[in-house]
Amino acid sequence: MPVEDVPGLRSMRLRDFPSFIRTTDPDEYIVHYVLRETERTAGASAVILNSFADLEGESVEAMEALGLPKSWCGGVPVISWPFFADQQTNCRYQCNEWGVGMEIDSNVRRDAVAGLITEIMEGEKGKGMRKRAAQWKDSAVKAAMPGGSSHRNFDGLVRDVLLPKN
Repeated sequence: MPVEDVPGLRSMRLRDFPSFIRTTDPDEYIVHYVLRETERTAGASAVILNSFADLEGESVEAMEALGLPKSWCGGVPVISWPFFADQQTNCRYQCNEWGVGMEIDSNVRRDAVAGLITEIMEGEKGKGMRKRAAQWKDSAVKAAMPGGSSHRNFDGLVRDVLLPKN
């Protein structure tokens, strides 16, 4: 029986997943790997996920020198053209879940890009997207401040996982 959906990921389409996991074959290695690793997290006291949000400038420059893509967007609307890796998932969340992005059709044309830019910069949809982007940014800043949810969770992670138990 083919894989049809993933519980907990509302309205995600197959094309919205990173290319390395885009399969409908339940016997594919990556499906078993992801399921096994997900099951292992249930017994964990913490889960650490890698993020590239705070790379030092030298690291970003080194990535660019290798021709690797750079795609950060903090607190601003986004025009998204998903191409590979996790860009499909990011696009889906930016456009459909968070309300801060507009997707370019896979058949990119100059007039279509110009229309999206005009809508984001001057249109009603763009105004709403800028407002939501600012709200997400404010929420992220508050969460990272002392006493915020991310700050408390990080302190708990350090206390529970990294510091010696007495």
